[in-house]
Amino acid sequence: MLKPESGLYTRTLGQGTDLVLVHGWGMHGAVWGDFAERLASQFRVTLVDLPGHGRSPALTPFSLQPVTRAVLEAVPRRAHWLGWSLGALIALNVAHCHPDRVNRLILLAGSPRFLADTDWPGLEPGLLERFADDFASDYAASLRRFLLLQNMGQDQARVFHKQLAARLLDCPRPDPGALAGGLGLLKETDLRAVLAGLSQPVLQILGGRDRLTPRELGPAMRRLGGRCEVHLLDSAGHLPFLTHQDETLSLIRRFLSGQP
Repeated sequence: MLKPESGLYTRTLGQGTDLVLVHGWGMHGAVWGDFAERLASQFRVTLVDLPGHGRSPALTPFSLQPVTRAVLEAVPRRAHWLGWSLGALIALNVAHCHPDRVNRLILLAGSPRFLADTDWPGLEPGLLERFADDFASDYAASLRRFLLLQNMGQDQARVFHKQLAARLLDCPRPDPGALAGGLGLLKETDLRAVLAGLSQPVLQILGGRDRLTPRELGPAMRRLGGRCEVHLLDSAGHLPFLTHQDETLSLIRRFLSGQP
């Protein structure tokens, strides 16, 4: 298990109300780039590298509750939380298990359940299995394909791909156990009942061209009930903080200010 003296790497920007940003699978805190800097003009933003990602030490097992505890030890006591992709599961679990730590919650291209089933839109199980096999055999090539999938359908897909790849090269590749554990979370975690029962206001931002968290999640989320507000950026993919930065920032700032 992770020892307290070897906690997770964080970086803090700006000042004001605390806002924690949790990145997605296979990434690290630098993925946010100037999006985090623009948020820091209004908030005190904490970027955290998940265990085994970026500059953070690995954690065994990389599963939901141990990862949640490690993140909580590294970030401000009470804050707004924004989780992108896999990070949405971590942020959602924090809001459920430690409601005193979360003011408002944003799920950016995230879902309480990533895997599709008969009544829920999401990833096909076979796609996750291919990710796992590919990353185990050739990390660099698989990462390139994964990034291209996230940018697919964007007008400047190659430009965005290069920007994201350059940010990821700032740190060593993720720990293999963390990659495998993250895929396990995407495959096995189901927090739909948790989301429906949250007391905090929730904002979900989806991309209409997203191949990983499809636009059909919007109606499915609304059917869950609860305090979840859903917005669809019709021409965005899985990286709205990179490809549709102004629109994403506008939604986040409005939501965190408490405006209707």
